[in-house]
Amino acid sequence: MCKAIQEMYDDGVKDGIQQGKIELLKEQIQRKLKKEKTPTQIAEELEESVEVIEKIIKEMQ
Repeated sequence: MCKAIQEMYDDGVKDGIQQGKIELLKEQIQRKLKKEKTPTQIAEELEESVEVIEKIIKEMQ
């Protein structure tokens, strides 16, 4: 039983870390959009794919 609880906790921590990374990426994208950068420029600067950047931009609108 303790192992199952530990696994649930670990999964929650991983999900929290992933969500934090996404929120940070959104903040960075917003700042770069205010500077009128294109999704391609943002992707290059943040070392992400253009598809990921475009998806996040659509979610933020």
